[in-house]
Amino acid sequence: ADRSDASNWPAVLTWRAHDEPRMESVRVQLSGKRIKAYGRVVAAAASGHPAFSASYDLVTDELGATKRLSLTVTMAERERQLSI
Repeated sequence: ADRSDASNWPAVLTWRAHDEPRMESVRVQLSGKRIKAYGRVVAAAASGHPAFSASYDLVTDELGATKRLSLTVTMAERERQLSI
């Protein structure tokens, strides 16, 4: 479907990786060039990484530049956060 039409937003987009046991879902809101996105990745353990979940929150300004980006990654042994 063509997601460029403003009437299609906000929307929740969900997909899964074809080569890893991993899924992602994100809610996206558009207003002109402004973007608000909140999403989550969930991954089972694989040869290259342990099981984890990650959530992110992105907000851009009217020019499309990042105003805020927050990321939280959670694994069994620890949680890490990053905010820009």
